[in-house]
This record gives sequence, C-alpha cells and structure tokens, in this order.
Amino acid sequence: MKKSFILILIIGFSLFIFSGSFACTIFIGTSHNLVLVGNNEDFIDPNTYVWFLNAEHGKFGRAYFGYNTVLPQGGMNEKGLFFDLTMVPQRIGRFYNKKEVYNGSLMELALETCANVEDVINLYEKYDRSYMSYSALFADKNGNSVIIETDTIIIKKGNYQIATNFCQSQHELNPYSFDRYNTADSMLKAENNYSIDYFTKILDYTHQDVDSPTQYSNLYDLIKGEIYVYLFHNYKKFCKLNLNGELKKGNHSYRISELVEGSLDYKNYLNQYHSTDYKIISEENLNLKRYCGEYERDDFSPVKYMVSQEFGKLYITISGLNKYQVYPLSENSFLMKELNFTFTFEPKEDFSKDKISASLYGLVNYSATRIK
Repeated sequence: MKKSFILILIIGFSLFIFSGSFACTIFIGTSHNLVLVGNNEDFIDPNTYVWFLNAEHGKFGRAYFGYNTVLPQGGMNEKGLFFDLTMVPQRIGRFYNKKEVYNGSLMELALETCANVEDVINLYEKYDRSYMSYSALFADKNGNSVIIETDTIIIKKGNYQIATNFCQSQHELNPYSFDRYNTADSMLKAENNYSIDYFTKILDYTHQDVDSPTQYSNLYDLIKGEIYVYLFHNYKKFCKLNLNGELKKGNHSYRISELVEGSLDYKNYLNQYHSTDYKIISEENLNLKRYCGEYERDDFSPVKYMVSQEFGKLYITISGLNKYQVYPLSENSFLMKELNFTFTFEPKEDFSKDKISASLYGLVNYSATRIK
C-alpha cells in the first residue's frame, strides 16, 4: 500500500511541475447580475496555501492559491479577473509560428497586468505558448470567460463555460475527464438561477476521492470580490475571504488548513503523505558555471531548462514557470525546494551532450540535453 502511494506521488509531482495541476474542474456561470466561478484542485500534495500580494509598480493586487506559495494554480485580482489551470495532454504538432518567449509565468503576468478577459487574450496572443501542457480558464466580473490552449482560444458562448483535463478544441477522448465535464455541464444547464449553494453542489458532485484527491476547492463571487475556501472536498465547512479586506493587511499568506478545520479524512491523508529530509551542502567549492546553459527536454522539445549562476548561486527556469534557486546536495545534484524536485547534471566529454535529469525521491522522470 505504501509503495503504491509513493508511486502515485511521484507520477503526480512529475505531471504537476511540468504540466499544471494533475486534475482539475473549473466552471463559470452568470445569472441575474451574478458572476460565480468554481474550481476543484485535484492533486496529491496537501501543502496548500493562499497568498495575497498588494498592488505595486503597475501590478494589481491579487490572491493566489496553490502549493508552497510559489507556484500559483489559480487566483483573482482586484479587478475581478480570475484564472485557474487544468493539465491536458502535451501536444507536439499544430503550433502557430513561434512568437516572443516570455521568461516567466504568463498566468502571473496576466493577473498582475490584465483587468479583463480581453486584456488576457491580447497578452496570450503576443507570446509563444508551444510549451503549454495545460489549458487556462480566465473569467472576469463582467461575465466573460475564455479557455486558452496551446494554439487555440475558446471564448464562452452562453451563460457558462467548463474546463477539465482535455483539449476541447481537439475533442479528445478522456472518459475520466469527461465524467466531471458532463456532470458540471448537466447541472449548469439544468439551473437558470445560480447561487453559492448550487455551485457548492457542483463542486461536490465533481470532486475526486482517491489517487489524486481534491485538496481544496474555491468559489469566487467576481463582482463582490469574495472567495469561499473548502479543504479536502469537505463542503460542509468553509472560510469566506474578501479580497480587498485581505489586501489591506499587506502581503501575507495562510495555509488553507489554518483557515478551514480539516476533516478526519484529511488528517488520515496527512499521515499517509510521504516526506523526505535533504542535506544541503555549500556551493563554495562547486563549479556551478559548468552547468549553466539551456537544455531541451528529450521527450518534449517545447519545454526547456535555463540554468544560470548569480552571485554564487545556481538557478533553473523551466519554460512557462518562474526562476527558482536550486540548492546543492552533492557536486552535481541540486534540490528545488519549492517543488521538492532534484536535478542531476550529467557532464559529458562532449560539452554539447550534457544532460539534466529531473527526479523525485531518486526516480528519474525526465531528462534534457544541452542545446546552448
């Protein structure tokens, strides 16, 4: 039982770091001057947080939900703009002509600088999206929404829109995802008068219990700027947050389990969750410059690792994500603390054939080869 749990953990983390959430259900509905959005975040990591960042230097105030306060999975800004992500199969093929590559997180840039869905579309059309193995649903307080895929933008028609774990532009067969999609679709279609209570029922009917359980859920009232927070698919208890009220407190964060009391199921899950202690060593005598450069993932070329050295520290930027410091465990093995991943460099006699392998608990998930 323990071995199978760890295997699920490894698979889940490998998908998460490069592909967005392992599973997710997102839906928006509008009725009678009400704009509501719901999302279930299904994954194996119970370390879930919400963090608030004040407006500054041309950035809107915003709240993010996710893991370890460094990799947002969803959120809302002070203008009533929402986003959340779903993992979808990686697509190698029908990409548009390459555009400018944004060296960071487009989702975060959107929440920092966009006031509505139209702004988001203009932003995403500007940059290359070929690395994306996720789709993003954005919605605004005017009731507009859009699903952004690698090479397709799907604008909401009617009074609701749903995103789960398949590319809707491709009509891909994915029964696991379709079950959740069809459930949400039938419930949104059956009711004309949406409410917080009704959206809570949709969250309940589409949540996951096993393998990749629903770690947290949110309901957003985009007009009022209110967020309802649920922990580990327990919809009987919640915490309601007001975005403007939280932003007045300055930059801060909460662990979601500090806001909502965990159920017995949640506490049992925490006892199962596996963690490992790593021993960090000094960078002082390491040849970090040897590893700097750009690496391309062997099985999916749009995903690249950019390795850089700054002030004696090593950093790795993954396509579509922000830059993270990595900490040495040995001469050639480094830990990305925020995501609990290790990166092992494999220098070759032929400099151009250098490799990186990414792993969790010693099991290799991906490898990449130097291209620069």
